[in-house]
Amino acid sequence: MTFLKISITIEIMTSGISNSTLDNHGYYKFPIFLVIILLFGMVKDTSDSRKRYEVFLNGHFRNCPGYLDNQEKGIFPLDHPELAAFQDYIMTVDPATGTVPSYRLIEAVQKTREIKRKSMPTGNFFQWQEIVANVGGRTRAIMFDPNDPNGKKVWAGTVTGGLWYNMDISSGLSPWIPVDDFWDNLIISSIVSDPLDPQIFYVGTGEPQTAVTIYRESSGVGAGIWKTSDGGETWDLLPSTNNFAYITDLVMRLENEISVLYAAVVSGVYKGEDHLSKPSDGLYRSPDGGSTWEQVLPDIPHTHCPYAPSDLALGADGRLFAGTMRNIDGLGAATILYSDDGYTWDIFDDYQTEISNTTIPNSNIPGRVILAASPSDSSIIYAVFGSGAFDDAGFLRTKAYAIIRSDDRGETWNKTDMPYVENRNWAYLAWHALLLDVDPNNSDVLYAGGLDLHKSVDGGQSWYQISDWLGMYGLETDLSYIHGDLHKIVFQPGSSDFFLIGTDGGVFQTTTGSDSLPVFYEKNISFNTIQYYTCAIHPEAGKQYFLAGTQDNGTFRYLEHPISKINMVSGGDGAYCFIDEDEPDVNITSVYYNRYYVFHNGEEDDLNEPNEVRDYYSGIFINPADYDDVNNTIYANATTFYGELQGHILRITNMTNESPTGEFIDLNTVPKVPFSHVKISQHSPENKATLYIGTVAGHLYRVEDAQDEPIVYEIGGANFPNGNISCIDVGPDENNLIVTFSNFGVASVWRTTNGGSTWENVEGNLPDMPIRWVLLHPLDARKAILATELGIWSTYDLLSNPVEWSPDNKGLANVRIDMLRLRKSDLTLIAATHGRGLFIHNNLTLGVEGTALKDLSGQVNVYPNPTDGKFWIETNMEGELLLEVYDLSGRIVLTKEVLTWENKGVQMDLSSNPKGSYILLGSSSIGEFRKIIVLQ
Repeated sequence: MTFLKISITIEIMTSGISNSTLDNHGYYKFPIFLVIILLFGMVKDTSDSRKRYEVFLNGHFRNCPGYLDNQEKGIFPLDHPELAAFQDYIMTVDPATGTVPSYRLIEAVQKTREIKRKSMPTGNFFQWQEIVANVGGRTRAIMFDPNDPNGKKVWAGTVTGGLWYNMDISSGLSPWIPVDDFWDNLIISSIVSDPLDPQIFYVGTGEPQTAVTIYRESSGVGAGIWKTSDGGETWDLLPSTNNFAYITDLVMRLENEISVLYAAVVSGVYKGEDHLSKPSDGLYRSPDGGSTWEQVLPDIPHTHCPYAPSDLALGADGRLFAGTMRNIDGLGAATILYSDDGYTWDIFDDYQTEISNTTIPNSNIPGRVILAASPSDSSIIYAVFGSGAFDDAGFLRTKAYAIIRSDDRGETWNKTDMPYVENRNWAYLAWHALLLDVDPNNSDVLYAGGLDLHKSVDGGQSWYQISDWLGMYGLETDLSYIHGDLHKIVFQPGSSDFFLIGTDGGVFQTTTGSDSLPVFYEKNISFNTIQYYTCAIHPEAGKQYFLAGTQDNGTFRYLEHPISKINMVSGGDGAYCFIDEDEPDVNITSVYYNRYYVFHNGEEDDLNEPNEVRDYYSGIFINPADYDDVNNTIYANATTFYGELQGHILRITNMTNESPTGEFIDLNTVPKVPFSHVKISQHSPENKATLYIGTVAGHLYRVEDAQDEPIVYEIGGANFPNGNISCIDVGPDENNLIVTFSNFGVASVWRTTNGGSTWENVEGNLPDMPIRWVLLHPLDARKAILATELGIWSTYDLLSNPVEWSPDNKGLANVRIDMLRLRKSDLTLIAATHGRGLFIHNNLTLGVEGTALKDLSGQVNVYPNPTDGKFWIETNMEGELLLEVYDLSGRIVLTKEVLTWENKGVQMDLSSNPKGSYILLGSSSIGEFRKIIVLQ
C-alpha cells in the first residue's frame, strides 16, 4: 500500500506595502480568514496552471511516435531517433509558447561571453580534460584542403561537434583536431573553398534535415556562415548571414574571373518553433566574399516564395544545378533547376507531378533532391528523389523514389534503376540519409547511399551493395564495414580510388575505390564527436573506467583509452548506466524503455554475456532511473507517454543475481504524467530507500520506504514553474536539496534548506537555456555545478542574492551536456556531452570559479597515506590553519585548529573511524588545500 501526503508552505513577502500592515518579520498582518482566502487563491491558480500544462502535454503524448506495435511483435529497432526528438521536445518546450525557441541559445552565447568578460577568476576553477575516443558522430561536411599538394589534409564538420581537421588522412595514426569548440554554433552542414584563393574557405551551419516536419533530432538551427582567409587559422562569422537559419549546401563558381559564392538557404519548423531564414528561403549569390547577397531562384508557381534548395551541383562546364526540398509550407519539392548565369533558370518538375500522383503506397509526397554532376563529362548529371507520407504522429517519412540521369546537361532526363535491398527500401531514411556521387574519371561509375553504400558501373542500370553497417556489431559479412546512414562522398582530387564518406558514425576511407568491392577503413582517430546521453564512473580513486550511453551508438565501456567501436558493450540508444559502488565488477547498461543488461565481470578485458532484463517494457525513451548500490535495486519511471502505468515506478531487485525480479509500484500520485528524474538519497536509512522523484510537469515527491510499501510526500514548491524537472540532488543532509528544470522560458534552478518546506529561485544571472543536470558540492551545499545547453556553469555561493553563476568550461566546449557524475573517493567529475564525447575534471576542490581562496595543495605533504589511523601533515606555511576531516557523506569526523606549526608538522588520528576514504580540508586566511586520506 502506498500513502500520499501533500504539504504546501507559502510565504507572502513584502513589496511596496506600508509599515502599518507588516509585522516585525516583514510579513503581511492580515486577518486569518483573508490569509486563508489568499492562500487558497494562490494555490488554486498554481494548481490550475499546472493542470492546464498537463493537459497540453497529454495532447502531445497522444501524438507520440508509435513503438507499441513493434513491441507486440517482439521487434526492437536499434535506435529510435523519432522518440529522442519527441522526448527532447517535452524536456525543452517553453510552456508559455508550446515551442522550443532555439534562437535563444544565440542570445545565451552572447550573454555567456559578457559574463566571462566581467568575471575575474582569482581562485580555483575547473580544468576539464577530454577523454579521447576514436569514434565519430554525424558528419555531413568533408573537404580535402586545396593548399595541400599531397591531398592528405582534410576538413570535416559534424552536426553537434563542430569543425575539425586531419593533417594526414592517409595515415592510420593521424588524429582529428577541433578548430574551435566555442563557436556560436557547432552544427556544421557544408564547407567549400575559393577556386581562385585556396586560403579562403566557407562553412555553413544548421541541419535542415531535422527541421521540416520530420523527426531526426539532436542538432537543430544554424547561425549563418563562417569564413577564413588564412587557410583555417582564424575564422569569423559573416555578419550578413546571421539570419540564415539552415544552410543545405555551399558552392563557389567562377564568373568573369571572379569567385562567386552560392549558399542554399532554407527555413524550418524545429520542435514546434518556426525558424525563418531572412529575407526568405532561396539560393543566395555573393560576388564579394559574403559581404552582400542576392536571392536568385525563381518563386514556386502560384506563390511569392522562392524554391527551398536541398542540394547544389556544379557541372564540369560551370552550369549550376539546384535540387529542391519542401519549404516550410510543404511546397516546391522534387524539382531540379539549372542556370548558366546564376540568374535565369530552367525548371524540371516532372517528378514532382509524378510523385504526387503515384499509386505506390506511402509515396505520394514529394521529397528532397540530391544531385551528382560528372566531373569528367559536362553532359552527364544524376539526381535521386525522395518521396513519402505522413505517419499517424504527423512525421513525414520519406524513402528513395527514383534515380534519374541526364546526358544533355539537364535538358532531358531518363529514369535509371535503383539499388535493391530485400524487405526494405535502400534509402528508407531518405529525409535524413541520402547520398549520390559520380566517379571523377568515369561518368558511368555511380555511388548511392542510404543505410549502406551501393555501386553501379553502368550508369545506374544495375547496382550492387559494397558496404555493410552490421560490422559495427562485430558480425561477419562479405562486405566492408561503414557505419549506417550515409551523407557525403568526397574524392581526393583526381582520384577514383581514394575517397572519404561522411556517416552517422564519422568518417570512412577507401583507397581501392576502383575495385569491384572496395575495402573501407574507419578514420576516426580522436574524432570525439559522439552524442552522449548518460555516463557512470568507477568508484575506485584514480581509476580510468567509465560507462557511457550514446545516441545510435550503444553504450561504451572505457576500460582503456582511446575507445573504438569494439568497446561498445550493448547496442541501440544507450540509456542510463551504472557501476556498482561496492561491487564494481557489476556493470549495468540499459536501452530505451527499461531494458537492462547486467555484466558480472566488468573489470575484466572481455565481458561475459550479460543477464538481460527485458520483461518490464515501460517508461519513456531515455528513461529516468537510479541504482541502489547497497541493496542492488533499480528504481525507474514506469509511466509511458501513452498513459500506461500512470503514477508507477519500476522496482527491480536482486540486480546482481542471475534472476532479477521486477515489480510495478503504484505511488498513487495525482498527475498522470511520466516521472522525469529519479534520485536515491545517500542519506537513506539502513536497508531502506528514500527517493526523490520529479515529473515532466513540475511535481516533486519524496518517497520513503521505497523498498517496501512507499510513503509519498509532495514537497515541490507552489511557485515551481510548469516544466520538466531534469535533475534533483541531495546535499550533505536531506534538508539541502536542489532541483533543475530543462525548459526554455522558466526559472530553472531551485533550492531548499529545510527539506522542501520552502523553496528559493536561485537561477540568478543564468541565460535562458535548458539545464539538464545539477550537483551540489558534496562538502559545501553553498556550491553547485550545472550541466547546460552551453557547457558547465558553477556558483561559489547559492546564498548570495542574486546568485552569480559563471561558465566553467576551460578545456571543454559550448556544447550540450546531458549528465554529470561525481566519484566520491577522489571527487572526480565526469561530463557526458551530446556531441563532443566525455570530459573529466580531477580533484574537485571546495573552490570554484569566482572564489578568492588560493589552492595551497602543492605546499602540503600528508604521510603515511594510506594510513592505519595516524598521519602527519607537513607544510612550509606560516600562520593559523583550520583542519577538518570529512567522510564521503559530507559529515565532519575530526577537526583541529593549528595556531602555530611545530617543526612544520601536525599529527591527526582517524583510528576510531571506519575504514575507507576521507577528505582532509585545510583553510587559512590566504588559501585552502584538500587531500584524500585512505584509512586501511
